[in-house]
Amino acid sequence: MRVLDSLEAATGQFRRPVVTVGNFDGVHLGHHAIITEAVARAAHHGCVCLLVTFEPHPQLVIGRRPLLSLLTPLEEKLRLLARFPIAAVLVIPFTLEVAQTEPERYVHQVYVERLDARELVVGYTHAFGRHGVGNTDLLRRMGSAYGFQVRVVPPVTADGSVVNSTRVRECVTTGRMREAARLLGYSYTLAGRVIHGEGRGRLLDFPTANLQVASPQKLLPAHGVYAVRASTGSGGWPGVMNVGVRPTFGPGTVSVEVHLLDFQGDVYGCDLRVEVVERLRAEQRFSGVDALRAQIAADVEQARRVLQG
Repeated sequence: MRVLDSLEAATGQFRRPVVTVGNFDGVHLGHHAIITEAVARAAHHGCVCLLVTFEPHPQLVIGRRPLLSLLTPLEEKLRLLARFPIAAVLVIPFTLEVAQTEPERYVHQVYVERLDARELVVGYTHAFGRHGVGNTDLLRRMGSAYGFQVRVVPPVTADGSVVNSTRVRECVTTGRMREAARLLGYSYTLAGRVIHGEGRGRLLDFPTANLQVASPQKLLPAHGVYAVRASTGSGGWPGVMNVGVRPTFGPGTVSVEVHLLDFQGDVYGCDLRVEVVERLRAEQRFSGVDALRAQIAADVEQARRVLQG
């Protein structure tokens, strides 16, 4: 899968492709349906499938408050998109100028002049252009005028409700990781570099890997303790993760710490990927180190049961 970082880089690269476009934050089951349909349409036409997305996320540019946290920052999104048989991902730099482009002009400049799209495949809520007034009806009208087809993919539902990025974010921010995994089609993942911490985990007899999450825009799960599966380039281990401010030791900044079960060695400086499986409990303040140590031991045993189940 090629990654193109501008419209200029994509111009003339593909002959009448099928184009699918969206933010694709999370690459969840709703996105799976859109991309799968686009790939099928490309196969039907005997052409390539080109996926168009944006960086940064448009909501980070147009002044949304509070700022949006992302399920999948760009590097992670590209890794997930690479699982699909698409020819390329075009990452359009999203600026205020792009945001203020009239929708008709945007369609003509991007999909007609630059990409020469044969067909557009979008989700049912697709909106674009100045103030987001462009919609699927406009795409169909312009498609009739300029010679491209438009296919709108209906919503995907799970547990009786529509799958979308907002719903996944709500699951993550409330610690409902099993539900998040059902909507995503994979376990929600944190990734980053292991850095030196304050060494409290080792003093508690449960050494931890302090994870510096790769993107500051990444949405963290609700504060609490989680059963996880962690991996580096050299192997994988079950684990227990704490997300929070460690209130037993006084107020602090939010940290992500992972205790790897049955692990002997040093992971400082390593890149660690952590699949968040299930929330075990909320973060809480303990009366002292002994009480905290006893609770961590109980957390470890509960995590073993969860991960073996």
